Amino acid sequence: MKSLILVLLMLHMTNQIKYDTNCSDCPPLNCMMYICFCDADWDICNVSIFKDEVLNMTCTLRDKVKGFNSSDLHITYGTGIEVSNNEMMVIDSSSLRLTKHMHTMEHVGLTNFVCYHGEKIMEKTDVRVDYRPSAIKNFSCTIFNWDEGMLCTWNLGVKYNNSRAISVSLLMKSGDITGQYNPVCDRDQNNNLICNHTWNHTDRVIFDRSYLNFTVNVTNKCCTEVPVSKQTENLIIIQKENVRPDKVHNVTVSSVTSTCVSLNWDHLKRNRSKLFTVRTTTNDSNWDDAQVEETPDTNITLCELKPYTRYNFSFETRPGKDVGYPSDLVYISAITDIDKPSRPPEFVNSGYQVIDEDCINNARKITVLWKAIAEEYQNGPFNGYYISASSPDNGLLKDYHVNSTGLDIQHQSIDIPCDQPITITMKSLGKAGYSNTSTIIIPKANYISQTEIAGIVIGVVIFVVICITIAVCLASKTLKLLQMAIGSHNLYIFYTDQMYGVISRCDMSSDLVKMRVFYGDVWSLCWLDLDLVSDS
Repeated sequence: MKSLILVLLMLHMTNQIKYDTNCSDCPPLNCMMYICFCDADWDICNVSIFKDEVLNMTCTLRDKVKGFNSSDLHITYGTGIEVSNNEMMVIDSSSLRLTKHMHTMEHVGLTNFVCYHGEKIMEKTDVRVDYRPSAIKNFSCTIFNWDEGMLCTWNLGVKYNNSRAISVSLLMKSGDITGQYNPVCDRDQNNNLICNHTWNHTDRVIFDRSYLNFTVNVTNKCCTEVPVSKQTENLIIIQKENVRPDKVHNVTVSSVTSTCVSLNWDHLKRNRSKLFTVRTTTNDSNWDDAQVEETPDTNITLCELKPYTRYNFSFETRPGKDVGYPSDLVYISAITDIDKPSRPPEFVNSGYQVIDEDCINNARKITVLWKAIAEEYQNGPFNGYYISASSPDNGLLKDYHVNSTGLDIQHQSIDIPCDQPITITMKSLGKAGYSNTSTIIIPKANYISQTEIAGIVIGVVIFVVICITIAVCLASKTLKLLQMAIGSHNLYIFYTDQMYGVISRCDMSSDLVKMRVFYGDVWSLCWLDLDLVSDS
């Protein structure tokens, strides 16, 4: 019964694996100085098997070996990994049967199976494990410029160990015509087998169809007498989703202002629907922050740009929005025109400091303080700053053009009047003109002017004169006084031939009252002892 089972297993294995049966020669590793020590034989050797199959091999002790029994044999593979007991079976006293499911192998490729008795190598043989053909992955095609050529690529799906045993064919159905092609397959950096085939306009193949239908056939001849194949069918490529247009040409800058640039270009496929993507950046080494504009036209005007700035533009063509593949990029650059500065100076520390406020001859010295305008706001060649001082009474008093010192905080000294508020106005000055203005108002100085001093002196003199006159009048009893009661206060009106006035008794506990006296055209203020005044 056991013999029948072995025969059936061998017949099944014959269809599933490749092997040699002439295995009596000792492997070189078992020989030394032309003397070989082979004490057992594998029934098959140089085996090639798919990873999803079962390996059946028998290690049989040679007749010359005395005192050994097959129950003392054990098997290892690879780097000395022991085959488990449930994968080995003793057939008789001299033979040990290995039945190993190859899907438990850690890796595909060539591995060595060794039959041991204790630590003594009895026999060894190589087994090559590989994958059965499987469906391909990542099939894609790129159609160049609608009708000028095509490239299809795909992944064979698994990392076959023996690429020389793999054959691949590609079928393409275009209309009623089916063509068969032999693609090129190579390993990439990750050891995947990547295949591709390229057509061009000389191949007399029509790519300009709504869709194309492909079939890929993969055959692995490594492990069976009859090669095993796998077909992946109905790989549909829709043209509009897989076109890669040619790049644009004849790109020109048609006009430039300080904030706008207009661009024109052309494309060879004028009758095809296309979408152009124009990217704008000031950094030609990093386009991640680029401004993106899309248009179906072959011209565009880009605005809201910075004056006096170099801009780089890239052009990309696609068949439509999020459709197909992008073309190669085309680049061009332009520099926007200069413009007046976009910012006025910024006052700092309240905008000024008082250096000298003695106000001699109605003049004081101040220093205007401002922050230098940053280069990004200068918008072209920069000529400095304009400063003016003006007053409500006299208008423009003086103005200056100040060169930039290169310092972050800049200043300018100005002499201004003390007796009125002064408006300081500043502008940034570029080659193209002035910026908007910054303004501060400096209040008038806290002092008594010469005019006010003269008025005080005159008032004092008049006051003294009036007081003397009143005293003379009282002494001569020529001052007449009228009394009126208003509320709780007594109001006295006095008059003489030369003057008149009003006396209000503010301090009822005192006979001294405050008196406003009108003499000529001047009102004066003095105190009067009412005991000197006689009622009449």
